[in-house]
Amino acid sequence: MPASEHGAGEARLAQAALQKIATFVRGLSPEEISDLARGRAKLSLVREADRKKPRAELRTDDEVARVIATLRRYKSRSDGDRLLQDVASSRAALTQLANALDVPIPKTDTVERLRERVVDATIGYRLRSEAIRGSITDKQA
Repeated sequence: MPASEHGAGEARLAQAALQKIATFVRGLSPEEISDLARGRAKLSLVREADRKKPRAELRTDDEVARVIATLRRYKSRSDGDRLLQDVASSRAALTQLANALDVPIPKTDTVERLRERVVDATIGYRLRSEAIRGSITDKQA
């Protein structure tokens, strides 16, 4: 592989890694960001193979509330989708989130559809509302 192609591949990998880090940091509370910035907390790399057991469920109501609060801060559906794939990838975890949001869950829903419902309940409704307000404001102007 020519050096220019090798460098471009490394740049793409670095970009992908930075996007994952940015998604993670957007999910932190202001206190956690402050701790990280001041050196009282650190980021750590954990390889998938190093995990003892995949996290299937959010274990506490606080964890559920934190994921919901994080989703509500996000500006795009794709960011929310990525977060849920990382922290709530199982049907059980998505069901916990949907229940906390009072989102109806048909038994026929796939994990993907459950993820869409949770994202829509936390991010999608706000995007629709902002779009409607923007169009009303434009018409009034």
